[in-house]
Amino acid sequence: MLTILGSLLGFAGSAVPSIIDAFKEKEDQKSKVEMFKLQLEAKEKGVDLDIKLMETKA
Repeated sequence: MLTILGSLLGFAGSAVPSIIDAFKEKEDQKSKVEMFKLQLEAKEKGVDLDIKLMETKA
């Protein structure tokens, strides 16, 4: 009985860090996607501003 319990605890102990790493990686990917969206939005606005500046100078 103790050997089965020890085996299960050993397996769970080795599986938990990989599960936690998977959740961390998922959060990292989500934050990277959000950052890229914000950068793209800023670049689009920057391009719009550049066009408006060119129109006012002309």
